[in-house]
Amino acid sequence: MNPKFIAIGVAAIIVAAGAAVLLMPKESKGWYSWDPTVGEVDYTMISATPKIMDVLEDMYSIVYGELPSRETEVPASQLLEYESLVTDTATGIDVQSRSSILPLPSTFEDTVSLTDSEIQNMKIISYSSGLTDCFVSMLGEEQVWDTVVAAGNSTWTNYPDNDMEKWGENSSLGPEYTISTEYLLSYLDYAEAKTNGYHYCVVAWGYIKNYDDLHNSLAGAGFKDVDIICIDYYEVDDFNYLLSIIDAMGRIIGIDPEDNEGISDFQERLYTVKKAVSGKETGRTVYLENPSKKSPGKGTLTELCFDALGLVNINTEDGLVMLNDESIVSDKPSVIFFSEGDTRTMDQKMRVTM
Repeated sequence: MNPKFIAIGVAAIIVAAGAAVLLMPKESKGWYSWDPTVGEVDYTMISATPKIMDVLEDMYSIVYGELPSRETEVPASQLLEYESLVTDTATGIDVQSRSSILPLPSTFEDTVSLTDSEIQNMKIISYSSGLTDCFVSMLGEEQVWDTVVAAGNSTWTNYPDNDMEKWGENSSLGPEYTISTEYLLSYLDYAEAKTNGYHYCVVAWGYIKNYDDLHNSLAGAGFKDVDIICIDYYEVDDFNYLLSIIDAMGRIIGIDPEDNEGISDFQERLYTVKKAVSGKETGRTVYLENPSKKSPGKGTLTELCFDALGLVNINTEDGLVMLNDESIVSDKPSVIFFSEGDTRTMDQKMRVTM
């Protein structure tokens, strides 16, 4: 397949296999001067979502070229192990729920118990696009909306063609990470949740600041059986815990780990990349810059992607920090990633023009 060339500023881009790779001009200025490999990735997906595998594969294509075909048989020694957030009980399961808000909300329940009957009749209201992605990875985008019946605005943005009922702004996650109790109660009334025979569960990241109000409003309106399961976003610092989340989301809708296509898909894709990298010359230095000119360092999911690709991050600081241009020029990273959607021109990003 012939690559597609797109002229941008003083460089050109090859678009192949969904990844954008820049071609350096002959007379180079700014960061072009040391002839790095430069590409763009969807930085928003380097997050607690199965879609992080899309970014990992794009990074591979930018650095090494076309990724080999998917490995569908992963050796047991290469399977990532993960801690389950779910415990089996005599009547169903207990699911760990974790809050990022301290002190904990007074009504917060750190264990949510679900019966087998509730699981069989489960309907999900998702306030996290990352958690919605987990359900999509298991059920597929055609079938998932039979289970995920309402969701936050980020899901509507990422899946605009979904078949969910749009009930005003019932699913809006408002400012300060609050959930509109008015819209949520309106949706539950609209869905006739008290009498339709389904069991409803709200899933969200654990930083809902109006958790007590949400809990009390549901109970006061007669929806005390609606469960709330929170996942601590800030604990997602490795691929293992991301698998724990995919597993937990599967269990609450009746999918066992061995049947969870989201888990097997993740394991196969990660192993495919790692196996392909094992045959490459690794150790190239790398730098990623987001639209705010910050770079992820140690303890980030981006660093995990770099490790899987055999790349060495020039940012040795913890978390997301801004490196000064002088240090970047001094390190001369062999690979530079920018974020898709960055509105700066390529010349601005590569410091040809400021």
